[in-house]
Amino acid sequence: MKTLTLKLGDKTYTTGRITAWQAREAIAVNKDAVEIEEKSKQLNENDLESVKDLLQAIDNFTTRRASLICDVFGNKFTIDELEKSLTPDEIQKCFNDIATGIYGVVEKN
Repeated sequence: MKTLTLKLGDKTYTTGRITAWQAREAIAVNKDAVEIEEKSKQLNENDLESVKDLLQAIDNFTTRRASLICDVFGNKFTIDELEKSLTPDEIQKCFNDIATGIYGVVEKN
């Protein structure tokens, strides 16, 4: 696997190793994203409980995704540090880089 890098502020973090647990967690996070998409398509905007459930699912997803990113980079930064330093799109790109590495699309150094 190619070495992945992540820049937070003035620090750059690297990792070249993703464990089997992290790979399984990335798959589970992707599954959560699909379930959120399905829920959003069935959302009844007049049913506040379904809106609340969707928002909770999104919150759980973003936390789980950020937690995985922290874990992959050796927990050298917190979820708060990650979320305060990067935009949602940048966090998603980082997650996508991890998933791409897991699925073997990234070349080995």
